[in-house]
Amino acid sequence: MSPSIIELLGPTIVLLASIAVAWWGIACRAGRFPRNLVLGYRTRAALSSRDAWDAAHRGYAPFLIGGGLLLAASGVAAIIMVLTDATGLVGPAITAGIITLLAALTVGGLFAHRALRRHLTQTG
Repeated sequence: MSPSIIELLGPTIVLLASIAVAWWGIACRAGRFPRNLVLGYRTRAALSSRDAWDAAHRGYAPFLIGGGLLLAASGVAAIIMVLTDATGLVGPAITAGIITLLAALTVGGLFAHRALRRHLTQTG
């Protein structure tokens, strides 16, 4: 039996979200992620200047990229599970990917804080 669009929808959304998270990390690493009030490490100190914002997000970047790649792996695994009729494992695969991403975002926030603190110490 071929999979329905509905069965592929969740894993596809997860895969698209993983691409967005990885792009976010790449932009942070390159210093091209603009200051904003929605996404990112948003503290008063990080928002105080473009240099502070970039320093914090360079510390965050590896965790965003890694979290995005791990989420992509769970999305691809879930798509394969749907295509091979192992749909009972799709939910746990997606859940594992989301939990891993949340852990990466949490640890990344700690590294962003350290990078920002180091930047502020060096620049006075």
